[in-house]
Amino acid sequence: MKKYKGHPARVIAADPPWPSPPTSPRWGIKQASHHQYKLMSIEEIKNYSLPLMSEDCLLFLWRLASMQEQALSVCRAWGFRPYGELIWRKKTIRNKNWFGMGLLIRGSHETCLIGVKKMPMPLNKNIRSVFDAPYTGKHSGKPDEFYQIVERISIGPYVELFARRQRPGWTCLGDEM
Repeated sequence: MKKYKGHPARVIAADPPWPSPPTSPRWGIKQASHHQYKLMSIEEIKNYSLPLMSEDCLLFLWRLASMQEQALSVCRAWGFRPYGELIWRKKTIRNKNWFGMGLLIRGSHETCLIGVKKMPMPLNKNIRSVFDAPYTGKHSGKPDEFYQIVERISIGPYVELFARRQRPGWTCLGDEM
């Protein structure tokens, strides 16, 4: 994976390859994350080499529903203070609520933890904490609406760690880049 060598990042977005419990009854299905990419331990994620960051950098850290505590510990290990959340309510092509996987309840949303180093002045103060967008269909893929929200909150430079695709105006770092 290439390293970021640009100006200090004002925004970091990350969807780490969180470890999945091998005891899950769904461990063998093709959609499981370990069939899509190499997973990392929580310690590997905490110790991940981060790009140079501005003092008022924002972190948008996607997390698994079952890993709330681990996501908070990664946020802190990366030097951020947990501040809020952004919820992506997944929709189908026909704008119905997505019916996803889950052991106790079936997930129809994803949660992105927001962390701050020093509170930046947001560009807009009218951003809601929940947004609707179609499910992208690609494992761990995030919708364009997410990136548009981030760009409405803060100026760049924007860096995405563990990226699954290139995005104009962003430095996208990941094994698939």
